Amino acid sequence: MSPGGNFEGPLFLNSSIKKPDMDSSSQFSKLWALAESSPVIHSTAGTHRGGWSNVCRPRPGQILKYQQGYLRVNRNQRGQRVPTLLREYSIMRRLYEAGFTNLPRPLAMATDGDQRAALLMSELEGRATLGEIANRLLVKGAPGISGQHALARTCGETIRDLHRHGIAHCSLRSEHLLICRDSNASHGWNVALIDFEHARKTLRPYAMWRDLRRLAQDPAFRNIRTTLRLRCYLAYRGYTRLTLTDKWLWRVLALSMVSKLPLRKAATEPTTGPPQPG
Repeated sequence: MSPGGNFEGPLFLNSSIKKPDMDSSSQFSKLWALAESSPVIHSTAGTHRGGWSNVCRPRPGQILKYQQGYLRVNRNQRGQRVPTLLREYSIMRRLYEAGFTNLPRPLAMATDGDQRAALLMSELEGRATLGEIANRLLVKGAPGISGQHALARTCGETIRDLHRHGIAHCSLRSEHLLICRDSNASHGWNVALIDFEHARKTLRPYAMWRDLRRLAQDPAFRNIRTTLRLRCYLAYRGYTRLTLTDKWLWRVLALSMVSKLPLRKAATEPTTGPPQPG
């Protein structure tokens, strides 16, 4: 039986993906053919890496992400460039096996060993992004005050748990936090993280600085009331009141919230766009 339950055929599934020559051409062909036969639900052209990335829904409850030309340097073999989905898959497997389940379940991974890669994962259904929740707060004022405070605490605790596993997201924005109601959760909310292409194993101080600063600069997060952002930060730190060190860190993050300088300059080179859905 395949890891996905209802996906037929053999799949490439290995928790120690380090070399691109570990793939199987037949397994890659199956995933790539499945991707090309499914309607595209999200498409992105690379801005500084070139290439393109598509997301489709091959079966109910499954998401298939496939890319071409999205590469990174392989640290194990200096100078070699491999698809970024290899990192995303290995990070997701590492987190899931360590007990951090606030993310899609990785089901299968395949690559042609050079430019193309495909990643099959479970779909997080019935969720809204943090940005969509922030827009509801601005327009309707819902959920209520107690629900907003509980949601802010849940967001902070979820990011803290990620960092406790030694992983920095490195591209954390409001669109990467998917939220739903959960009566079984301690605060009544469940927050999941997605898109681990840029994630890396690192020490917690670096993870805290990188992810919280990136999130603080997100426009949707900046639209949330200051008290809610502060509750999110306090939940991340595990405190009820700010210490002297936390006051300094909060001021630095507050400056990031009003800063208009990007963290990275976008390249201006023309890129190859993604294929149009048939």
